Amino acid sequence: MKPFLGIDLTTDKKNEQMNGEEFVIAKPASSLTQLLESSSENVEETIKKSKMPLPIRIGHWICGAVGALVAVGIIKALGGEDGVTLSEAYQNASWFFWLSGTCLVAWALLKLISVHKEKNVLETEESSQVFNNLDKTCDAILADLKVPQDSKEIDVLSFFYKVKGGNIKVCGKGLQIAPYTNPIFHIFADSENLYLANLE
Repeated sequence: MKPFLGIDLTTDKKNEQMNGEEFVIAKPASSLTQLLESSSENVEETIKKSKMPLPIRIGHWICGAVGALVAVGIIKALGGEDGVTLSEAYQNASWFFWLSGTCLVAWALLKLISVHKEKNVLETEESSQVFNNLDKTCDAILADLKVPQDSKEIDVLSFFYKVKGGNIKVCGKGLQIAPYTNPIFHIFADSENLYLANLE
């Protein structure tokens, strides 16, 4: 039995189609699907512009981690049974103090710059228009699928898997670390059926 809404990678490692195609009774118009793709790409590009370059983000993370670890090490040295005084610790390893302080200051500065850049990009009229376009496209798709406005949003836990020896093995896909996905569906019912609808 196939897992409902699971994604089978047994024969196609690039598969993105969830199981349950046989239960599909309606799909969005192709024009709306294309519009959703372009709107989603615009949102991703806008978010990407709001972030610092990857090397700087990595440096930011490293500064925070190193600064915190060194600071914890200093605190433990001061508070242990054979603890030393602050002045003794500084005399013995002054570079520890300078390293910790420098890393924490660098982390704080990069954090401020990152927040400032994100705010400057995301709070522009252009960015608001990009996000509004995506919202309008999503609303148009739900309307096209005749999803009631009072339908409830639910999270569905899906996963990638392969069938080996008749057994289902959860697995990752490519460089994606987590084998699970969390698509959002709209749920509603009539007098005869229960329906799940998503944007794809």
